[in-house]
Amino acid sequence: LNAVFNAAQFWDGRAADLAEQAKGPVQASVEMNNTPELVVETLQSIPRYVELFSEAFPGESPVSFDNVARALEAFEATLVTPGSRFDQWILGDDSALDGTERRGLELFVTSGCAS
Repeated sequence: LNAVFNAAQFWDGRAADLAEQAKGPVQASVEMNNTPELVVETLQSIPRYVELFSEAFPGESPVSFDNVARALEAFEATLVTPGSRFDQWILGDDSALDGTERRGLELFVTSGCAS
């Protein structure tokens, strides 16, 4: 959630944007354990995906690993939580977070997790 607002992706900032980040879990052995070639091959075997990728990426070789990442990036960019209690607190509403939540935030920040 809200990853579109991050200056860099992953805990260590190794991905510059959501498209670059999207490629990681697909290939990570502890997550999806896939290869770019197999992802493309699988998607190309599903006619509806070929059609949708052709619509989304006209004039290109539509089903490519880069376009898979771009599609995931577009989806992930929609996963936002505007107006959350934290957002309200950031905007100055001191009552939006209770004491336990404020202490948890302080611990998160002072422990280095925010950076």
